[in-house]
Amino acid sequence: MNPRRVVITGLGVVAPNGVGKDAFWKALVEGTNAVGPITRFDVSSFSTRIGAEVKNFQPHPRIPHEHLQQMDRAYQMGVTAALLATDDALLDPARMDVSRCGVYMGLAVAAVDAYEKDFRTARQADWSHVQKNWYQGWFPSACSGYISLLLGLRGASQVVSTGCSSSVDALGMALASIREGWEDIALAGGTEAPLTPLCLNSFCAMRALSTRNDAPDQASRPFDKERDGFILAEGGAVVVLEALDYALERGAPIYAEVDGYGTTSNAYHMTAPEPSGEQTARALQLAMDDARKRPDDIGVFFAHGSSTPLNETVETLAVKKAFGPQASKLLLSGIKSMIGHTLGSAGILQIISGTLALTHQCVPPTINYKVPDPTCDLDCVPNVKRSASFSSVMTNTAGFSGKNSATVLSLYEGRT
Repeated sequence: MNPRRVVITGLGVVAPNGVGKDAFWKALVEGTNAVGPITRFDVSSFSTRIGAEVKNFQPHPRIPHEHLQQMDRAYQMGVTAALLATDDALLDPARMDVSRCGVYMGLAVAAVDAYEKDFRTARQADWSHVQKNWYQGWFPSACSGYISLLLGLRGASQVVSTGCSSSVDALGMALASIREGWEDIALAGGTEAPLTPLCLNSFCAMRALSTRNDAPDQASRPFDKERDGFILAEGGAVVVLEALDYALERGAPIYAEVDGYGTTSNAYHMTAPEPSGEQTARALQLAMDDARKRPDDIGVFFAHGSSTPLNETVETLAVKKAFGPQASKLLLSGIKSMIGHTLGSAGILQIISGTLALTHQCVPPTINYKVPDPTCDLDCVPNVKRSASFSSVMTNTAGFSGKNSATVLSLYEGRT
């Protein structure tokens, strides 16, 4: 039996530059910067004092109060994104076989905000003051569990943790499940709320973050020669995936088709990218092979583009290896220049960006690009959006501990 084709029918976004797909897209194409001073705790003693917060975040009104009290901030964002995505897909659990609908969520640091709050409470008082049913706010499995519970979904309920590629790998699992006929629908995404003292201190100690505290609007600058580190950010995002035949039968809105997925491991270093870019290139090639696409079929590349000195140099090498002469014709978009790095949800935000780019035939810019870097000599769509004609896009995500994951998305053109 041939694998079933899989399409995206719903998008849910909680991002530093906007909540909801429309606000998110508008901010992207306008090049709106979402980086600013961190306000959630006292950062005066940290070497980096800026980040990308989701300002005035309001959890989805359908989340019961008793669950909100137990949920970590990351899970609140992830569940909100899932509810936005299912609303966007016009999904009604009462009218479908909920045993054939799964949930796949990616997390890198999981409920770190809840961990820290409970440990502070325990240190200041004693362990008896830690919240009752703490596991409902802490456990990584609670993230997908809450989504399954609130929507009544009885298919797989999985959490994937592969560092910054977690949400892409969650989508890869969901894609396989639908292709093989195990499920008809899957919610795939990721969420993260790492703007906490422990996380910030850890990344500062690694010297991984930008220290442009006096110029936060210029701090995240992928592919620019003067990039000095990434910007820690928070946010959640979810897409609804469906088997094409199932989506057509229920008259679902179709944004794009998920054609391909590929993943590799560098087996080189826990944080540094492998200098040759060989395994990154192989992930890109695996995704193209899975999609049955050639390099000249891909028009836009949504780069990992974390704004670290090494990443973009290696990513450029990998793109050249995977695409050959076609690399010079690709349009690269670095959305982290605007929203920072949301770790486990970064990849799904790129996938949503690629989906909307296909819909609107427009490429979001890489802002803060001022000083060209000769080691990053591809077209990164500097500073201003660009209209173009393209039918397929690729996304690339690199995760701490040496993970590389890529996807290929294409316009759905009505053929069955």
